[in-house]
Amino acid sequence: MIFIDPSETTKQSKLPEAVVRAGYTLSGLERMTGADFLISALDSPKLTKASPAPIHRIKLQKHTNSGLLVQRKDGNDLLASIPKLREIYARMSDWVDLVPPWLLVVGEFKRDRRGKVIVNGRATKWNWSSYVGALDGWQLAGGGLTSLPKTKDIMGWVDGWHNEKLARVIKSPERVVIHQPVQVTLKDDWWVFLSALPEIGPEKARRLADWLPAAWQTPAFALHYLSDLDNIHHPRPKGFGPGTFHKIHEFLRLGGHEIIVVKTKEKQT
Repeated sequence: MIFIDPSETTKQSKLPEAVVRAGYTLSGLERMTGADFLISALDSPKLTKASPAPIHRIKLQKHTNSGLLVQRKDGNDLLASIPKLREIYARMSDWVDLVPPWLLVVGEFKRDRRGKVIVNGRATKWNWSSYVGALDGWQLAGGGLTSLPKTKDIMGWVDGWHNEKLARVIKSPERVVIHQPVQVTLKDDWWVFLSALPEIGPEKARRLADWLPAAWQTPAFALHYLSDLDNIHHPRPKGFGPGTFHKIHEFLRLGGHEIIVVKTKEKQT
């Protein structure tokens, strides 16, 4: 079943007609969960509206636990929503179980010579680093991400999840894990994504990149370093106090002294 917030059926921000026809309009879906639409692997229970009322909340939770919550962002709407993505992710994550909150980005994004974002052929005032950092920040938090060039491509993507992928997830006892979540676009600026982390920003991100050993000049090792609370008691880059480490540890949803471990593949001879 596909449930769609009414805002996604309007002329100004409409999903493809094929998606709308295949789904059911569910009033209050975005207000309750932060998602624009929900792809559920279940055929029941039927939902009439999403509200805080216990009976409605329980029914909705059954679908979100076995489904895919999706927030769709088109072109300039994505850029304007960058400051809100962290809040949107937090709201959606409270409702999911097997599959993480999913961000569906629609549009063609390019970088101009000034380091600004070009959306669907039109120049914007947004920095490319902010765009990349926002998407990487979503994935670092544990969210899924799909980028499609055209609105017409959404139906095929929805079909893939509705008819195949969710069925595989339900049969599997393990939750979906997003492998290699950080998709850094600029090789020399691999540190850009760090600016999306709490207490960081571009200046501190670059400072950490310059401070790390040459062998650790990768996103994976940077996260490993930042996730280890024991580093509080050792020399650190300027501006990286205990509060920064604790904020990032909480943001990455690590418990106690859990850290991110980097596994490298051994070369076979």
